[in-house]
Amino acid sequence: MVPDDDARLAHSADGACPEVWRLAEYVDGVLDDAERREIQAHLVRCAACRDIVADTQIILKGSGHTLSAASPAAFRPRRRTYVWAGSLAAAAAVALAVYVARPDLIFGPRIDRPELAGLIAAMAKESDRVVDGRLAGGFSYARAPAVDRGPRGRPLSPDVRIAAAEVEKALLANDAAENQAAAGVAHLIQGDLDGAIDELESAVQRRPTDARFQSDLSAAYLERARSPNRADDWSRALAAAERALEIAPRMPEASFNRALALDGLRRDPAAADAWAAFRKLAESPAWQSEAADRESKSRERANQRRD
Repeated sequence: MVPDDDARLAHSADGACPEVWRLAEYVDGVLDDAERREIQAHLVRCAACRDIVADTQIILKGSGHTLSAASPAAFRPRRRTYVWAGSLAAAAAVALAVYVARPDLIFGPRIDRPELAGLIAAMAKESDRVVDGRLAGGFSYARAPAVDRGPRGRPLSPDVRIAAAEVEKALLANDAAENQAAAGVAHLIQGDLDGAIDELESAVQRRPTDARFQSDLSAAYLERARSPNRADDWSRALAAAERALEIAPRMPEASFNRALALDGLRRDPAAADAWAAFRKLAESPAWQSEAADRESKSRERANQRRD
């Protein structure tokens, strides 16, 4: 069952982006000229919607259909309700709806930070995370690092070291805020905690409303908080994660880092609730399982303190 024109599903929280069915009709070429121009004007401004349209075209092309949103089919007048079975718009609508709800089911984890793409790909080959916190941008799940690891952690693979060097090289060529934040992530992965925090703090100052930078700064503080005489970084990590969540309330990485910070501060009841909140946002069973285990331990500690 597909809703009629007045009951289409919006895919953006603030309603600024076209609704799913509108994008489906755009891909199918059933919009009139004015409507098509309106969608095209939005696509010029919105990378997220451009990705959705492009990826949907790939899906439909793979199924044997030939269509192009850039050169849509001739306009076919729409009725208030119509039979969708077998139509390209139905296929596009289904693909778009799945894409919006669970993009990882179609394309795997989305990499929304091209400046980190090489490092994300290199880290995807690792079985364990280098840092306990979560980094933003599309890093895939890996097991939490060993509790008794040294200050530098385990040796990095050559691929990770090369990718990190490329990120740092990009900053020398272009000191944009994105590259500075990416360099901070590269420093963090390599164990240079002070360097990571310096770069990320600077990136946050330049762009305080970027939730990704705030969340990664939280991850860096979390890592340094394990160092001797740096317990104050637990509070800094919590503050940075909460700033990220104020900007992007459903950001999994920031939610995870907030729960870690509460654990580090031994605020066990709040930490347990934070892990439960993260599990609702977790993108994969692996993240959910780790969070459930951490939640159980937080609740156990909370109960012990009450006894």
